[in-house]
Amino acid sequence: MRNLLLATGLLLLGGCGRGMVVVGVGESIDHLASFDDETKAQLQAETGFAEPAVGLKYESFSIFFLPVWNWEGDVVVYETDGDRYLPLSDTELREFTGRSADDFSTPFLYRFPIGLIVLLAIVAGAVFQTWRRMRSLDT
Repeated sequence: MRNLLLATGLLLLGGCGRGMVVVGVGESIDHLASFDDETKAQLQAETGFAEPAVGLKYESFSIFFLPVWNWEGDVVVYETDGDRYLPLSDTELREFTGRSADDFSTPFLYRFPIGLIVLLAIVAGAVFQTWRRMRSLDT
């Protein structure tokens, strides 16, 4: 999947003429839940994280720094003040939170990345303008 997205980005760069398109692939973590004080203290001792929390770590493809497509979401424990994280098994997640991964709601911007919303709005605007132009030619 990553190779397909990078190839698409290279095609965009090659077809721009004088312009430039900035594309990227990277990781992001969205906050899902906080731990209670007892669990937080236990995780601080075990992991060394100052402020551990539950998050959704995922890969993202972006154009002009706006995420367009997200994939491979995994529930992790992460440090809210840093960029470190550790994967959580379903057993560990249930032990620390009392919930399974399916019990957490998926963040809105994971399902509908802002770049995808912007691209769809641009396409819808172009279709609408073309429809208006064709309609005015008929009259």
